[in-house]
Amino acid sequence: MIKVRTVSGPISYRKKLNLADRAYLAGFLDAKARFDARIARYKSRSYDEIEALTVVYGNDKNVLSMLQRSFGGTITVQDRREIGGKLVYRWQVKNKADIVSMIKQILPYLKIKRKQATLLMRYCSSRLEKISEDNPFQPITYEEKRIVKRLIAMNKE
Repeated sequence: MIKVRTVSGPISYRKKLNLADRAYLAGFLDAKARFDARIARYKSRSYDEIEALTVVYGNDKNVLSMLQRSFGGTITVQDRREIGGKLVYRWQVKNKADIVSMIKQILPYLKIKRKQATLLMRYCSSRLEKISEDNPFQPITYEEKRIVKRLIAMNKE
């Protein structure tokens, strides 16, 4: 069983990134990140829910802290250790607006995960356009579900 404890919560302040930092973080995310979404089906509800997220696991807390300062999200410590006894940290972003902002900044520099990031950004942007404070529960459209299924399939390859 994996125990999780939070190291630091969300940060409302976002560091302004220069081109070199964007390129560096894009390369790091290209190598380590998972741009993903999950479809959740609940028996008690008559509709599906989709959770969008970007996740990175790593040993270097400094780089993950830089990601958090730049794009938001949370960092947690996993109570599992790699060879050599180093702690494994997890940085994740679930807020759709933060995901869209992050991908817009790094997309020009992504090479390997460009398609996954683009699909995730399309889904999150579509949801943000439909949801308002007055009506936060808009049903997921067929097109959004198709985007998410394509993203899930790409991540399984």
